[in-house]
Amino acid sequence: MGVKAKGILVGAVLTVLGLVLQRFAGPVEAAFPAASASRWVLLLLLGLLFLVYFLAARFRAWQWLLQEETAVSGIAWVLVWMLVLGFVPGVLSYWPFVLVWGWMLQLFGLASIRDLVRFKPERIPSLLLHLGLFTAVLSATLGSAQLETLEMTVDTGSRQEMAFAGEDDPTVVEPGIAVELHAFHVAYHDNGMPKRYASDITVYTADGQSLSGTVEVNHPFAADGWRIYQYSYEPSPEGDGFSSIFLLVKDPWLPAVYAGILLMLLGALSLLFTRSYSVVRKRWGWLLPAGLLLLTALFVRGFTPLFSRSLMPALQSPWFVPHVVVYMFSYALLSVAFLVAVYLLVFRRGAMPEKAMQLTDSLVSAGFSFLTFGMLFGAIWAKAAWGHYWAWDPKETWAAVTWLAILLYLHFRKAEPGRWKGALWLLLFAYLCLLMCWQGVNYLPSVQGLSMHVYN
Repeated sequence: MGVKAKGILVGAVLTVLGLVLQRFAGPVEAAFPAASASRWVLLLLLGLLFLVYFLAARFRAWQWLLQEETAVSGIAWVLVWMLVLGFVPGVLSYWPFVLVWGWMLQLFGLASIRDLVRFKPERIPSLLLHLGLFTAVLSATLGSAQLETLEMTVDTGSRQEMAFAGEDDPTVVEPGIAVELHAFHVAYHDNGMPKRYASDITVYTADGQSLSGTVEVNHPFAADGWRIYQYSYEPSPEGDGFSSIFLLVKDPWLPAVYAGILLMLLGALSLLFTRSYSVVRKRWGWLLPAGLLLLTALFVRGFTPLFSRSLMPALQSPWFVPHVVVYMFSYALLSVAFLVAVYLLVFRRGAMPEKAMQLTDSLVSAGFSFLTFGMLFGAIWAKAAWGHYWAWDPKETWAAVTWLAILLYLHFRKAEPGRWKGALWLLLFAYLCLLMCWQGVNYLPSVQGLSMHVYN
């Protein structure tokens, strides 16, 4: 059996096994490891990963796990289930979805070990991207068992020591801190929508400390391991002033997730200066340095608010401009690659010139780098604004679908460089996913009234 067939078979077996588990074991949440077991599960998974790599490096029967064709099949299976998730949000708790994701992460983990052991400078982008995604997703998955998210409502002039376990969970819990609301500030636009709202608070910890500060959207307050977010507000029950609604989040695995995000950002940056830049530098060599210079300028200027105060509070963030601009760069580069692909498929006759595919690969690589920047900037922004970096919002789901589709193209080109027609058709599919993420997702029923990315 060939390598490609083995990869397809593994994905099919995991899908069938997942459907069986879904039928008899129930949703994934019911079988998730307890918080106390998360670190032991991590050590076990890493031990098994190194064992599999040892077997794959030493024995021929296992070597297919380290080959590029296997990665292509793994990404393809995840992409299939991500497409299902794009239309059916409930699939997130399905065992087949989780198992194929685990399969792909294992392949990325093996690729990371391989690139470390057989280190070559040209493999740096691949190493950083694979290792970063592996670290971020695995840490977020295991860390969700220890993630605590509570909702607390405090009236102006009062002190609150109790919180609810969630918006839809009436269970009352004690977070170990008390929050006193001294004053609540709110300003409105002419149309009656809030322009800004913030809370002046004092937090009292279990060890007797008192910490005072202001909480507003995009500016959480940290105290005793908790991050307190300005979630919402409502008129006070007594009819005098407002009650402030806070989201309390304790995420001990967050540093590991951010480490993975940082590795992915470095991988995307290194991809710009290797595979992408080396091909286009003869004619358009100024584009990438100019883009990076602009990106740096946006960060320097962005953190001295480069946004309009007329925007809703969640959009008044220094991450707003970098997030949007790098996505614009990405969409522009991938649009050019799409047009080149259409030309080569429709009008090109005879053998495919190597330079044409090199140009296409270069445009896609650069577009993928900026797409990675945009997606991860959005995740960091979401953490600052809402307390979570990824919520499987429909827009986020389709952003991940687009990212995976382009990643599949890059792996396919590396695995089968001679199949240029298949690669170009795959690129067209990835661009359709991009269009769906950009505009089409707004028309999905799951978006209406639920998506955080639909603004009035």
